[in-house]
Amino acid sequence: QVHGETRRVVKAVREMTADAIEGLCTQNQVRLERVLSLEGVVDDLHDATVEYLFTRQQAREKDPAGVRFLALLQVLHHVERVGDHAKNISEHVLYMVEGTDVRHGGITNL
Repeated sequence: QVHGETRRVVKAVREMTADAIEGLCTQNQVRLERVLSLEGVVDDLHDATVEYLFTRQQAREKDPAGVRFLALLQVLHHVERVGDHAKNISEHVLYMVEGTDVRHGGITNL
């Protein structure tokens, strides 16, 4: 289960990153907005996987696999941060191209 969820997070972040870079290079608003829509999916998958890992680790306090769980938690955190950076790039490019501020959940035409 954990590895499947981890793959889903990585796949979504890979798509976000590709869309953010493509959106930056081509100023493609659709690709940039897609990044914003995937950010919530990544956050939800990340949170669910972390919760599962903590629950499982608490049930097995002396489990030698605990080191692997800790490493996986760190990897998930860093991958999720890559998704956050892709979202930030998209927000700034949307502002440059459209004059639309979508940061912090708001949409304001400037």
